[in-house]
Amino acid sequence: MSDDLEDELRRAAALFDPLPDDALQIAVDAFVVHALDAELAALSFDSLDEPALVRSGETPRLLTFSVPGLSIEVEFAGGRLLGQLLPPQAAAVVVNGRLPLVVDEFGRFEADGVPAGALSLRCEVPGRTVVTEWLTV
Repeated sequence: MSDDLEDELRRAAALFDPLPDDALQIAVDAFVVHALDAELAALSFDSLDEPALVRSGETPRLLTFSVPGLSIEVEFAGGRLLGQLLPPQAAAVVVNGRLPLVVDEFGRFEADGVPAGALSLRCEVPGRTVVTEWLTV
């Protein structure tokens, strides 16, 4: 394949199937997480998987991520994120690698203005670093 054809195909792909705005940052964050030897907290509960009698657009999404000895419970609705570490403990929590949150003595944290889209949490607790898998909210 010639360089000219390759350049033309690259331009066409960028025009007709552009890379989502946050895709590059997600890829960089995923690489950083991979390189840091952090524990991956798997999604163990998602309220979207549960049947609901009535579900409005404002129904909060409830998520639980788990690793041995730690659960991260999250509620997300309308750009507001509420969460709690169980068991409660001192921690540093960061949303999407960019938004640090304050964790209180009960393991609770919150953030406003979290955009819908890709979401991951990084929790640094005594003796370990835990990251959640990426999820679209």
